[in-house]
Amino acid sequence: FQRWLYRGGVPRVEGTWQWDASAKHLVVELSQTQISDVFQLPVEIGISVAGKTRVERADLGTRSARFAFTADQEPESVQLDPNVRLLMDGRLTRKK
Repeated sequence: FQRWLYRGGVPRVEGTWQWDASAKHLVVELSQTQISDVFQLPVEIGISVAGKTRVERADLGTRSARFAFTADQEPESVQLDPNVRLLMDGRLTRKK
């Protein structure tokens, strides 16, 4: 709490997602791109498959990290912080 209260700026998180069909999992790569020190972030990721959305948690406490989540089929969409719980500037795009 002290880190968030007494330091300036907000986290900037940029990421990509890609579905690995052979392994049947979703790969999400996240990076903190702000100039200041790294924040400890419990980031939620919304994964929509077959009209249903589930929320997974990814603990991002480093400059960049890679996360894998199981998915029986390709997600229709993947959202960063779908419930808007974090004060951050974030963007998640599909990796081509």
